[in-house]
Amino acid sequence: MTKKKRKKEKTSAQANNKNLSRGFGTRRVEGPSTEILSYEMSSPFEGMTEDEVVELTNKSNENSDQQFETSFKILQKRVFQVEPCSLLSFFAYYGLTTSPGINREWTEKAPILQHHVEFLQGLLLQHSQDSFDFRPALPQDFDESRQLVQEVTDRFPERHSSLTDPSTTREPFHKLIAIKTIRIDTQAVRRGYPQQVKRIVSDLFSSLDNTIEQRMGVRVVCLVEMWFKILDVVESRINQHWNWVMPALGAKSIETAIKEYYQAFPDLTSSPEDLSAYVQEEGLTLDGLRAIIFSQSDLRLKHIYTLTLDTFVDAYPKAVAPEALKNVLDAWSLSFGDLSNWNPEHLFLGNPVWQKPLIKLELGTYFCPVITLFSNFFIDMMEALIKPHAEIYKKYEERRGKFLEQEIYQLFQKAFPSAKLYQGSQWFDPTTKKTFETDLLVLLDSYLLVVEAKSGRVTEATKRGAFESLKKIVKKLLVEPSIQSKRFSDYLKNNLGLHQFKTRQGELNEVDCSKVREVVRLSITLESLGTLFFRSTELKQAGLIASDIEMSPTMSLADLEIIFEILEGSCEKLHYLVRRAEFEKNADSIGDEIDLLAFYLDTGFNIGNAEFTQQRLFLVGLSNIFEPFFRKELTKSENHKPKRKLTPWWRSIIHHIESRQPERWSEVGCVLLNFTHDEQTKFEEQFKRIKKIVNKFWELDHNNTCILINETVPELGAVAGFAYKRIDREKRNRTIGNALYEAMSLSPVSRVVVIGVDVEQNDYPYSVVACHLSEDENAF
Repeated sequence: MTKKKRKKEKTSAQANNKNLSRGFGTRRVEGPSTEILSYEMSSPFEGMTEDEVVELTNKSNENSDQQFETSFKILQKRVFQVEPCSLLSFFAYYGLTTSPGINREWTEKAPILQHHVEFLQGLLLQHSQDSFDFRPALPQDFDESRQLVQEVTDRFPERHSSLTDPSTTREPFHKLIAIKTIRIDTQAVRRGYPQQVKRIVSDLFSSLDNTIEQRMGVRVVCLVEMWFKILDVVESRINQHWNWVMPALGAKSIETAIKEYYQAFPDLTSSPEDLSAYVQEEGLTLDGLRAIIFSQSDLRLKHIYTLTLDTFVDAYPKAVAPEALKNVLDAWSLSFGDLSNWNPEHLFLGNPVWQKPLIKLELGTYFCPVITLFSNFFIDMMEALIKPHAEIYKKYEERRGKFLEQEIYQLFQKAFPSAKLYQGSQWFDPTTKKTFETDLLVLLDSYLLVVEAKSGRVTEATKRGAFESLKKIVKKLLVEPSIQSKRFSDYLKNNLGLHQFKTRQGELNEVDCSKVREVVRLSITLESLGTLFFRSTELKQAGLIASDIEMSPTMSLADLEIIFEILEGSCEKLHYLVRRAEFEKNADSIGDEIDLLAFYLDTGFNIGNAEFTQQRLFLVGLSNIFEPFFRKELTKSENHKPKRKLTPWWRSIIHHIESRQPERWSEVGCVLLNFTHDEQTKFEEQFKRIKKIVNKFWELDHNNTCILINETVPELGAVAGFAYKRIDREKRNRTIGNALYEAMSLSPVSRVVVIGVDVEQNDYPYSVVACHLSEDENAF
């Protein structure tokens, strides 16, 4: 799925006329100075009637269907004209090979992506090898096939998606959008960073590894290590090929080019003299010779992706019986012709190569053009491998739920080291007269996080966009945990104080909710529904979720792990989860959870009125900023972690608050994080001027305060900064009270944080922090 590069632009800040004379009165920082980024995307149906929307959509889909069918027929004939592995090698080498730190989706207009090569591989496997011409692919073959593959894969999501006559609501339209979304996600989006996949898969199967080894002669953790070593082998071959070819292509003379070419490929059957004579006979220029060398070197691309059984045995990290490993590789392989009875259109949304990425050639030899497939589908590959063993598969099914709960617990324990965590709390609901269980409670200062874990799998029918199947999965993974956490939140609201919850293990969880001011609800899944996890409003419009259900944010385990890895400190992680719930409810955006995380780093979810205007925000592709960091182990390069935009002073204030943890410190941190980097900078500049004035005129009676308020969303709070010198504690506290009052009089804010600095002591980052956090803000 092509993702266009977006450029940022700033909007002008609203002027402020609250500045008073001589600098001795309260100073108010200009606001809001939020960066409104060019993520906004206008709806193509804006201002249209229901009939017009239906007509335009159906006409567009009809044209797309016709173009798809034409291109698909041409492609199905075109693939027979060349040797299939040669063509796949072209796609893999020239389409999927990238330099470290380069993302071709951002640098090329129409790049070849992984799902294009997956589809082509499945299409070629429908035919026996003797059905193809033995002629190796040439650049022209690659260009023609590339255009056709891109055309059909881009057009497919529009297939069979016409609207019926409009009703009194736009539900049919939103149903169509939901189906298209899950189709595109299944077809084109590949999630999971290699090292993360390595850890999750190894841990998920760890308790079964002994049994699997006894039955199959291999260990899952070793298979994972093996695939990573195979990845290294292929990357080494790619680099070696490039290093062999480049000296000849970069030569400054014909003689040097020929010499370098034959030194790089000593197995050539002809001699340098033969090639030199041919060049003279044909009257070739240096560029003409380079074209020949380039074309001839392409004939060797197939070797890069050809792997023998011995290669896999060598990559396996411990001694293994070759026959046992061969059985595994064969189970992960397809031969040419194996998909002859497969509906070719099913390759887009249910491609067998996702579970069987290897092409089996002659005995003990395999071909793998999409070497990274294992990192995207390794769980699927392992499930297919163990499914014939009923006893192992049953234990695996039981393991999924326990694994998810254990992983969630460990992630929250690490993310919030000062929090109290409670697993498996059982409680009786007097309203329904039933006993329920809450998977995880995280008590962090005045916040209580209620976390539900759902290990249910996303079915193949759901991935294909079957509406009724999608509805069941949405209910299981999104709706039911939201209802559970809301029910528990309401229970706590009506039952304040200390609770004693029993667990299935017979233990007692004593949870003191007397100081809790806000509840954050969250649902974590083992599998993902991609961008649909963040589009509950649209799912309601499509009839997939009842309109009266208060949804909690839902994200996958892998996404939660990335969020906690990227965000720094307890306050930042907490603030993301708090604002994440609000942002989903208020904003209309397209993107997955990690796109949203990138958007948060850039904006802090502080985008002013844009959060509430329902102007669609196009966030797809923003997650690419994390690629260099999470792939640094593979690329063996130093890449710094992307961070939230905070000034050093602001970051230091939050760090000190977290370290000292006064009462309700978490709320103070969240208020501070509600402001953008631009707002922080302006506030800091204003405060520096005030400190200079106070240091010089400290004997005068004054109230030197500057105030930062989020005027668009007053609920996000305000920050007041005041400087003082040689005053006693009583007077200092009165000044703090005045600053709090001043902030609340300027705007209807209910949360105010005051940062005080003694300019004589020059304490850094502050001398005192005070806050007013209205009781009206209580979740209870």
